[in-house]
Amino acid sequence: MAALVKSLGTLRLSDEDLGFPGTIGAAYEYLVKESADAAGSRGGEFYTPRAVSRMMVELARPTAGMRVYDPCVGSGGMLIHAKEYVDDHSGDSSGLLLAGQDANGGSWAMATMNMLFHGVERFSLEAGDTLTDPRHRGGDFDLVLSNPSFSMDYSRAEVPDLKERMPYGEAPEKGKSDLMFLQHMLHMVRGRGGSVFTVMPHGVLFRGGEEQRVRSGLLDARMVEAVIGLPPNLFHGTGIPACVMVLREPEARSEEMRDTVLFIDGSRDFRATRARNVLLPEHVERIVSAFHARTDVEGFARLVGRDEIAEARDSLAVQRYVDGPPPEPQDLRAHLVGGVPVAEIRSKESLLDAYGVTTPWLFARRPDDDAYVDHPTGREESQAERLTRLAVERETDFRRTFEEWWLGRAADVDALARQRGERARSGPFPGDLRAGLFASARHRLVPVGPLDRDAVGSALADWWQATGTDLKILAHHGFGGLVDHWVGDVLMEGRGQAGLSAAERRQVYQHEVVSAILPTFVDELAAAEQALADLKELRPTAGLRRDQTRVKRAVRVVENSFWGTAPGRRSGDGTPASVPRLARARAALDAQGDRAVVLGILGRRLAGRLDAQLLRRRRELLGSYENWESKYRLSFREIERQLSGKPEAFIENNPWSRESPWSFDSIGPVPGGTRHKVARRLHEIIDTEKAVEAATAKLDIDLHMLLIPLFAPRAESGETSASCPLRDVVSVAWQGNYTRPAAEGEGDGLPAVRGSALVDDGIALSKMSRTSSVVSSDHLLRDGDVLFTLGLAQPHEPHRAAVWRKALPEATVSQGVLCLTPDHDRLDSDYLAAWLRHPMAQVRLRSEAITESDASFVTGRGQLSVSRMLDVEIELPPLSEQRQLAESCAVLLGQRARRRKQLAKLRLIKETMMNDLVADQISVSYL
Repeated sequence: MAALVKSLGTLRLSDEDLGFPGTIGAAYEYLVKESADAAGSRGGEFYTPRAVSRMMVELARPTAGMRVYDPCVGSGGMLIHAKEYVDDHSGDSSGLLLAGQDANGGSWAMATMNMLFHGVERFSLEAGDTLTDPRHRGGDFDLVLSNPSFSMDYSRAEVPDLKERMPYGEAPEKGKSDLMFLQHMLHMVRGRGGSVFTVMPHGVLFRGGEEQRVRSGLLDARMVEAVIGLPPNLFHGTGIPACVMVLREPEARSEEMRDTVLFIDGSRDFRATRARNVLLPEHVERIVSAFHARTDVEGFARLVGRDEIAEARDSLAVQRYVDGPPPEPQDLRAHLVGGVPVAEIRSKESLLDAYGVTTPWLFARRPDDDAYVDHPTGREESQAERLTRLAVERETDFRRTFEEWWLGRAADVDALARQRGERARSGPFPGDLRAGLFASARHRLVPVGPLDRDAVGSALADWWQATGTDLKILAHHGFGGLVDHWVGDVLMEGRGQAGLSAAERRQVYQHEVVSAILPTFVDELAAAEQALADLKELRPTAGLRRDQTRVKRAVRVVENSFWGTAPGRRSGDGTPASVPRLARARAALDAQGDRAVVLGILGRRLAGRLDAQLLRRRRELLGSYENWESKYRLSFREIERQLSGKPEAFIENNPWSRESPWSFDSIGPVPGGTRHKVARRLHEIIDTEKAVEAATAKLDIDLHMLLIPLFAPRAESGETSASCPLRDVVSVAWQGNYTRPAAEGEGDGLPAVRGSALVDDGIALSKMSRTSSVVSSDHLLRDGDVLFTLGLAQPHEPHRAAVWRKALPEATVSQGVLCLTPDHDRLDSDYLAAWLRHPMAQVRLRSEAITESDASFVTGRGQLSVSRMLDVEIELPPLSEQRQLAESCAVLLGQRARRRKQLAKLRLIKETMMNDLVADQISVSYL
């Protein structure tokens, strides 16, 4: 340890020697976060997630010269974020006073170090219990930011100046100290027109008794400004839902807002990770924008008057005042006789308008019925294809407008880059750049469509958060300094590159600065790797192996030129290459080149995040139409036609026919007599459901019987079908190891087929995930590849298999999915998929590819071993017979898929009727 300290003492660690001011403080915050993660539940005692701290500071918007206080300071993160906000918006936090107190001496020490590492000039931190031994004077602060420990015990007898500090009431002593802390916070800003932003457990919003009296007192005093619901499982040490309460003296609020409370429901905006839920920048931006706009946002934010809150017995539960998303509507008439309700289309009007889609463009109008429209027929191009084409056109216009806008904002980035060394106090500051970018982007991009204000803001917020460090380096070292930083990062990652795997080296090459300043290397490497991939497609021969060796050598030559070779050696082109090729390309850039590289990379990063939002928006558009199609295209009338083979006919137990017609002329409460008719119709629905279930089960048996002759000896001769190990007829087999990225947008990465995307009639593209991992060329799907699920989601669930039909230009598979490329001269892809789905084949696979000692085998779970699976014998009839069997399987699979859709429709109708009957509100009257 002494040697380490001595070694660190030789390093220059001033702001000029580091990437940007506050580098040491940022490193310390990172260590605090790691400590909190390692401490588990105890981490919540001293650490608040950065996203929550950042959100609270952006809600509060502290200004230069303020006195900011945290009564449960922990490691001081809230106060540090306040300082950084002021630095970014005024450039001078020297007049800011940061004060806090914590009962834990270790937390106090961490907070003190945090202040020192961040260069805080004025701070006052104390150790001690804030409720029983407050060390700072009341009414001495302008702003309180805090995240106190939830539901702690306290003793009223030990609280000094109880009536003065807690004038609105006293909460129970056992596990209910939250509102006592809140009142103490108000006491600290009393008389200065200050404000309080604090995290609270959700229970304080609605519990009765003494806590309700405290809430009533705060509401009557018009102290409560806003309540913001947060997702569960955000904080270390507790998974319960929390909220942010904003309190401010009424004199500091506008007169028209004093008798209202703003409720924001952010409980559904989060990303789930393995350890806990996290707020992404886009979630923070949405909450912050709604708070400062102080207007109603349907399903998200609402201003509520004092009278309405009083009617709810002063409950502040957010869900009481902000309605969540409505349940998926189900129109029983449309389910029964077809058509799409116009009311449901109008509910998506803003989405359709963003793409310029009108109802007549999408559906066929009915001449005698304005309430319903029909799915169009007879068009060569499907509606999904038409919508996709229209979306691409709109997205192209959007990207063109974005490029024009970004070029127009280059002067703002130039101004930031001119701030070198000691920051000029007159600006411009990062906060100014952020505000300007957000305002101008929304003004310029939103009218173009298809992204709305929230989507543009989400992309910008995500980009700003991810680019924050680079912008600090830009402000401190200019364009050239930022390019140097990027190049240094790439070369640092490549130290000891001989020990890096091929995938790890590709990850390094994907850094934006490589393609920006050394595009020829990227092209050369891509060409060499493509040549190698093409050779792998050919049958192995002696000549082919020589060609592969030659091409592999060419790939190494290109890569060695990138990293540089040892002094005295030469690169592949014969020139001395001791200096890495990337470094040489960097040295060739002048000041204008540095500027172009930085603006290009920052612009492409933002464009990528906007592309993610465009993709999400396009999915929403296509998903809306696909939802209407899946709900209403197959009506009950169409089911009857498919079941009977006639347009209209009475079949046994059919509740919709000429003999039992349904009328849709009346909607309202169910009369007593009609209620019994509804019950009888439900009985008939159940009978029909059972009939369809039986037909589906018979199809399962037919599929099973189709291939049984291959597995069993022939009755006449006792002979079995020819067979061989799978590995003899499969040329390529690889398992996916790509998963959905944890912190990237939906538009990032390559499409990846998950196990759940393998369905009866192929691959459901809507169920595919995406990956941000580097995907090598030999892990891209090819037309005719067979995909197979190795693991089981549920015990004894069958493995799934499907054939990839090149539905997308590029795609891979995710974890747990095996890709098999059959030898097409001996094995048909569709036959292989049918064989893999067969129950007898799956019994064989599971008995031979998983050992019986494996506990997962006993429970019916587990994952097949690929190497063992390739040793399993597959029945191999002649290729013509394989294709004939595959075609027969395809017919039966199509029938089974249709039956399953029929069954889903019947169950949905039954559920809708049952819900209406229970609610005493039926949408159909019966004759």
